[in-house]
Amino acid sequence: MTIGSSIWHWGPPQGHQTHPITPSRFASRPPRSSRVAIELKSIFTEHGKARRNRLRDFSAFHNYAHSYGPKTIAGAFLLINAAEYFYSPLRKADDITHHGGPKLSAREVAAESVKLFRTIGLRNSAQDPPGLEAIAVLVIEHDNLHVHPERQGHKAKHRPTRVLQTAPAPQVGDPLHYQTFIQRICSQFVTRFA
Repeated sequence: MTIGSSIWHWGPPQGHQTHPITPSRFASRPPRSSRVAIELKSIFTEHGKARRNRLRDFSAFHNYAHSYGPKTIAGAFLLINAAEYFYSPLRKADDITHHGGPKLSAREVAAESVKLFRTIGLRNSAQDPPGLEAIAVLVIEHDNLHVHPERQGHKAKHRPTRVLQTAPAPQVGDPLHYQTFIQRICSQFVTRFA
């Protein structure tokens, strides 16, 4: 299940620029060239299948971004759910996904997903082979049981949503950490466009 898939592009506006640019005018005109493009994806359920799909999504995305502009900085941001249970309003009320099981816990399943995204090679310059310039992975626990039609019956399973600060979440200094993601984008931007 993918929730909230988006692509963000940033670059100079088309045509003659007038000031000030209001949010509605900015949003209605695509940039004349993309300097930074970021795809946002998530893995909430069916981690085994979804993580392979996200790898393909990111590969297709950076190919698109770099064919649009070879100097474009292509980034990917991935949200991984490590909650033990997850309820999707798109499914029947009795269909609550249970992550993990007798062999692996929900966090271990999420850790396998994080590990897979470590295999993505990153570009360090516009001359490198096609690939992403930056990737960030954020691990959360979100069970969505608060919107279940019979939420009172699932009170014992429900946990407050939280961003994990410990493993399997990438730590400060990790190539998949958000801080590294921002640093890589800024560094590439200065090198390519300053």
